[in-house]
Amino acid sequence: PEPEPVATKADAMPEAITSVATTAEDEQEEEDENAEDISLLMKIVATQGLQDGEMEDAARKAASSTEYEFMQLFDFDQNNDVWFVYDTAGHQVDSLTIGFYSAMHATEIKVSTATEQAGDYTAIADRSDIKQGEKATVLLKSKHERFIKVAIANRLVSGMVAVNVLKFGGFENSGGGTQSTAADAGASKEVTDRVKIYQGSTPSFKEADVYNCLKNNDDVTTLERGLSSWIIFDCKRYEIERVQITFEPYCVPQIVNFKLSDVAPRYSFKIPAAKKFSLDTVYAAQGDAGWSKVSLTHDLEIPRECYTGFKRYALLQFGRYYADEMKIRRIRFYGHKSTQIADDDEQFQERFDGAADGADDAKQDDGSPRQWEVVDHSASMAGMPIANMWKAEDHFFWMCQYGSQPFITIDLGNNAVQKILVKAFATYVYKTLKISTHDKAKAKGGWTVIVEDSAMDTKMTDGGEYDLTQFALKKFIKIEMFDAQMSMYGLSTIKLYGDGPFLDKKERVVTMDDIRTMKFKDQDLVQAYTAQLQKKQVADIQQIAVKTSQMTALSDEWMAAKKAWCEAEMRMLWAYTEPNAYLADTIYERDLMLQAMEKQKSMCDELAALKLEKEVAMEKAIAACGPVTASNAEKIGAIRTEWAEYLPKMTEEWHTKIFAIWRDPQGPLIWEEFKR
Repeated sequence: PEPEPVATKADAMPEAITSVATTAEDEQEEEDENAEDISLLMKIVATQGLQDGEMEDAARKAASSTEYEFMQLFDFDQNNDVWFVYDTAGHQVDSLTIGFYSAMHATEIKVSTATEQAGDYTAIADRSDIKQGEKATVLLKSKHERFIKVAIANRLVSGMVAVNVLKFGGFENSGGGTQSTAADAGASKEVTDRVKIYQGSTPSFKEADVYNCLKNNDDVTTLERGLSSWIIFDCKRYEIERVQITFEPYCVPQIVNFKLSDVAPRYSFKIPAAKKFSLDTVYAAQGDAGWSKVSLTHDLEIPRECYTGFKRYALLQFGRYYADEMKIRRIRFYGHKSTQIADDDEQFQERFDGAADGADDAKQDDGSPRQWEVVDHSASMAGMPIANMWKAEDHFFWMCQYGSQPFITIDLGNNAVQKILVKAFATYVYKTLKISTHDKAKAKGGWTVIVEDSAMDTKMTDGGEYDLTQFALKKFIKIEMFDAQMSMYGLSTIKLYGDGPFLDKKERVVTMDDIRTMKFKDQDLVQAYTAQLQKKQVADIQQIAVKTSQMTALSDEWMAAKKAWCEAEMRMLWAYTEPNAYLADTIYERDLMLQAMEKQKSMCDELAALKLEKEVAMEKAIAACGPVTASNAEKIGAIRTEWAEYLPKMTEEWHTKIFAIWRDPQGPLIWEEFKR
């Protein structure tokens, strides 16, 4: 176990801050305005009281500054502090900001430091007046040793505390004891951990895996389709001197273009390359034997003269490659902090949106229509990226990070948008949708509201579609959602309709009348019809299930919703028979399938009634047990387990009966054809 912080004499560390009595507002004013967020450069190395999981994952959650993601620590003995230790690795910490999840709060933190992780820690700061819902900042002013320990006391809930804000502000440095100097700023080093990916080539840009090329793992970044592909990087305050790229086998391109821009959107890179690289792939034409001679790793040296004035965003464009998909294993960036950034440079989004000095967007945008794009959005849940909305299947969707207020900002790309469709994933019911427009993507105010729909909970299946021709649309629109029933939001589709080449055309809904009158050449209509039918039925079932889960069991509204849910589930067993019947080769076979459908429908109605009857019986049995207590919890669990085991057996038995209709002597050939 780590030793407790050691109280030291005042002269042990004469410049140390032994207490902080100023308010958060005062501290904010005293923080060094040149300090950067160096949280990602720090590494957690020890904890006391970590409740579960790996400490690195817990630290990541704490640093996410998201209310419902936190590092949870506990010790039931309130006399014992819980704590964690960070290795500063020589970086200088100017300030430490911490916040707690309100349901697991603590009022006091104690900060200490040591030259060795297991050494004696010297107290350098404390805060004992932290209020619920507030963040506390303590000033360290770079007066610390290599290791910083944060102990948490006065935990209010059974010795538990949850840290959901943890930020270190300070300065990068290769040594200890002093802040970054001008000489440090010019020193070249690997800066991959400071570079972020802004965007990748569309429509195949996958937010979830495009970051793989910046990680130390075996995953790859895949950029699909087309004869060229690209990635835009946000290089922050760094000038890039060298880029090292490792490609997957067979994916080395002949050409790599390196471009620089003040602003991020793709159209701003319609400029000559700052540097064009030709990679040696001459042996690739010889097949596998030739590829074995092609180097997968290439170092691209960026001439210093490329930076005639600082440019924050860099684009790597890959062209002339043999593979269908561009796959990149690793990208490493090397460079230095720029000394060309003016003190009054507001960097870059304000410039792009139209800066306060009156800069005109037309400098970067010639006003011609281009592909519209998402330029800003609230944080995504892991594995549920914004790119999911462009996938055809409805079961892919973007999910906002739990506890965050969801929004998406779209650059309309100078397109004359006539209508917009916003469709949520049906499970995540919400009530209010708001769409507004502005000339600036990240404007904090002044958005003009053009749509406010408070009945979205009735439109979860098909989404909300709105006519925008009556409004004076500006450069950007923002989509916001409110009043979620489950505190979670998921969007499956956004479509912009219009006549331009970058806008969607309104899809015609296929009906059964179209199927009944189709010609042989139109048989693709069946697949289109069944696909849209499946989407609608699945969405209906999900929406009913969500509503049912929020109702009181056995109430009248619950009974009605459960009945609708059982019928909707059973409808999926017979609804596809009729459209498929019209694919039969003869009228005789078609009529046999339609007759079979009627039998199926009758059996499905019977099964729906039986499922409802059994589920009502289960709920009555549970209700008879009374409120859940320690004594009857096991009995209630046994009832639910019995139902959970019985339901699939019953369903499988009935499914067998329903599909056995195809084995009827009247139509054995139909059964074999249907199976095929």
